[in-house]
Amino acid sequence: QTDFDGKFTYSDVKVIDYEGPRFAALKVYPNPSKGDNLTVVIAGLKDQTSVPVRIYNIQGQLIYDGVFEVDNPGTIKRELEFGNRLKSGVYIIRAGQTLQLTQKFFVD
Repeated sequence: QTDFDGKFTYSDVKVIDYEGPRFAALKVYPNPSKGDNLTVVIAGLKDQTSVPVRIYNIQGQLIYDGVFEVDNPGTIKRELEFGNRLKSGVYIIRAGQTLQLTQKFFVD
C-alpha cells in the first residue's frame, strides 16, 4: 500500500489451505423437472470413494438405486436419465446415510 506522502509498507505473506466445503452438500436440478433427466451434484465429500444414491416417490417406493463414484476430489456430478419418464409429483433423493444429503424435487 502506498500512502499519500509516498511511504509504503508490505504486509506479511499468509498461506491459506482451502480443503473445500466443510460439510457435504447435495444439489439437484432442474427443479422442477420434466421427469426425463436430472443432474445430481454432491460436493464436500471427504475421504469417500463412492456414495449410494436413492430416489423415492412420495409414497416411499424406491424409484432409483445406484452408487456414484467420486470423480474429482470430494465431488460427484452425475446426469441421470430416466427411460420411463417419472410421473408428476414430489420425489425425495437421498445420498449416503445422513439427512443432510436429502432433498425434495418436483416433476411437472
